[in-house]
Amino acid sequence: MENDTNNTVLVDVEPRVRAVPNDVTDQSQTQRENVESRRMFEDLFDNSDAAIIDFDFSVLFQLVRELKRNGVVNLRSYMRDRTSVRASS
Repeated sequence: MENDTNNTVLVDVEPRVRAVPNDVTDQSQTQRENVESRRMFEDLFDNSDAAIIDFDFSVLFQLVRELKRNGVVNLRSYMRDRTSVRASS
């Protein structure tokens, strides 16, 4: 809005459009590759004659890392000497 010398208010009614270009080419390509990869592994899983088993060993790896930090060098000897550790697992 502007005031002219006669105290008349002028209103700017011209529409304004603001655009921000965003190149999504890489994002789209990555998404297509992820979809294709997922389809490939689903097909492999669904049509496999072999048994597929998924184990989560993350807790075991954490325990082994903790034992190493505590100075355990030989895990076999450590476990052999501690039947209570084996029983609680």
